[in-house]
Amino acid sequence: MEWKVSNTISRQLELWKQTESYYQKAVLSGDTEKMLGLENCFIYMAREAVLYSILDIIVYYF
Repeated sequence: MEWKVSNTISRQLELWKQTESYYQKAVLSGDTEKMLGLENCFIYMAREAVLYSILDIIVYYF
């Protein structure tokens, strides 16, 4: 399960990096600090979504 969670987070991170305009602007301007900050934010948001999904499943089945 841990591998699936990591894979899901990685896929979501890549999707956000491709579609998020703030991230794209940081890439174009070469602002690595902004890029890293946004990547960390994206990872946090993806982890939070996975956690809430797991909690929903636990509550539903138990």
